[in-house]
Amino acid sequence: MKAKRTLKTMALTGLVAASLTAAKLALMFIPNIEAVTLLIMVYTVAFGHRVSLPATVVFVSVEMLIFGINTWVVSYYIHWCALAVVTAAASRLFKPNLITLTAVAVIMTALFGVLTTLVDTLFASNISQIDFGKYFALLYVRGIPFYAVHTVSNGVMAVIFSAPLIRVSERLKAAYFGGEGKIV
Repeated sequence: MKAKRTLKTMALTGLVAASLTAAKLALMFIPNIEAVTLLIMVYTVAFGHRVSLPATVVFVSVEMLIFGINTWVVSYYIHWCALAVVTAAASRLFKPNLITLTAVAVIMTALFGVLTTLVDTLFASNISQIDFGKYFALLYVRGIPFYAVHTVSNGVMAVIFSAPLIRVSERLKAAYFGGEGKIV
């Protein structure tokens, strides 16, 4: 019985990873808008970090196969995995509600801008003799319009879609894993 539940969990993890990739590709033509943040939070709340965290690692790894390797890979592994961990922690500390999930979406998306700027600056400063502080400030200021749209859109998406997506995901989990809906 436990082996069957483990296999179901592995299959669910693969489906979650595939849906993250599909969501990323479906919205990539709209600048600064993505559904990956929302979906990682929804999957973490509904299925737990034992599904969302490995699915996130698979998602980023598939992204490398599609788009190649650059500095964004470091930022993606750190950010998306941290989002799953922070969502899991926030869900344990507070009931996962609209305010909690929106706050996590907004704060983590705002920190994504800082993280990507930091990683890009670290790589650039290792290659050349640039002033770290000045280059960081320059890159960050240049990205503010992107970060603002990205942060606001993720906040709005969390407000509109998090509750219905969690309800649907929890119903699917209960149907998939049986009455108790426990995941190994």
